[in-house]
Amino acid sequence: MRITTLAKLAFSASTDDLKGLIREGDEAVSVGQLSCIRRLVFEAQTIVIAQVKSLVENRPEGSLQLAPAERSERIKKQVERLKGAHAKGLAMDLMQLATYAVVEEYNSMLLNHLQSHAIPGYNKVTLQQVLKADQQAWVRLAETLTSGVKRAADGSLPMDAAIQALANDPKFTFYLLPLPLASQKRSLEDAAERS
Repeated sequence: MRITTLAKLAFSASTDDLKGLIREGDEAVSVGQLSCIRRLVFEAQTIVIAQVKSLVENRPEGSLQLAPAERSERIKKQVERLKGAHAKGLAMDLMQLATYAVVEEYNSMLLNHLQSHAIPGYNKVTLQQVLKADQQAWVRLAETLTSGVKRAADGSLPMDAAIQALANDPKFTFYLLPLPLASQKRSLEDAAERS
């Protein structure tokens, strides 16, 4: 019996329909046979629903998804390696895009800018500036990692180096510069007009 035949029954399979699939003549269908055919119809329904969902979400059939066993193994190794870390900060490390230490160093750098004291004549760096800088960081990462983010032959992760390079990238650090106070800004503009 073909899967497509079972799939057609997926939305209209009553007990009589299922018995009709395997009954030959007037023979009675055993409970075991009925159980097996129910399982086959269930599997067919699962396959059809997955295909429909894939088409609706416009997701290619071969899109990357970790097998449950591999995902569990990666999570187990990650927990052992990074004791005391929060689960929501480990996603990039879990997917082997960047190491946890590099991502945490980047996050700490952003928080340090947010918590640093204002220099005279300037405002503190605001949360909006840090958010803009973070957005720009992802733009810069996309621009610099054109050859992909897969682990290199030497075992290094390209995103690690790219994240560390952000600290010296003027297109990123520009957003983290302290802005002058309003009074200081006016006096600088007046001085520029006089010259």
